Amino acid sequence: MHTIFSKIDKKYKIEYWLLLGMNIISTGILTFNVYLEGILLNSLVYKADRAAFVRSIVLITTLSLIRLLLSYFMNKIQILRFREINMEVNDVIMKELYVKDTLAVTKMNSVQTADKITEDTTEVLTFLFQTINQIISIALSSILIFTYLFMAGSGFLLLIAILLPAYSLIRVVLVKSF
Repeated sequence: MHTIFSKIDKKYKIEYWLLLGMNIISTGILTFNVYLEGILLNSLVYKADRAAFVRSIVLITTLSLIRLLLSYFMNKIQILRFREINMEVNDVIMKELYVKDTLAVTKMNSVQTADKITEDTTEVLTFLFQTINQIISIALSSILIFTYLFMAGSGFLLLIAILLPAYSLIRVVLVKSF
């Protein structure tokens, strides 16, 4: 199995790392846009600073367009290339399996074997292409949010540290009661 994925890895390594990089950039933009929206509101409500307002609007719009463009290419890789890779992995596994001269392979139902291989490769590739990206996005978002909170000041960070567990506890209690 390792040799099969190493063959595929050589062929699709660039797309995988490109997808991962675009996902990291998109997550950073999404998190930074929330911060920019806070600056935008601050420029409107507290400072009445038109220059900061215009800068924030232009920056939010530009970053949103970049994120939209990244989203297009990420989905293209995740949807179209994922299917190609899945089919190629299935073909390679089938060729490797049926080249073997064993009685176990000849006794197998070919349709059932193909279905099982397709299910297994889909699970593995989904983990590689989607789950790992989601884990990295969540970790990056958490780090960026913690950084923004830390930069906002220790009082605000302490307030969030107290209110977040209280909110979580209330949510758990209310969800169980309904």
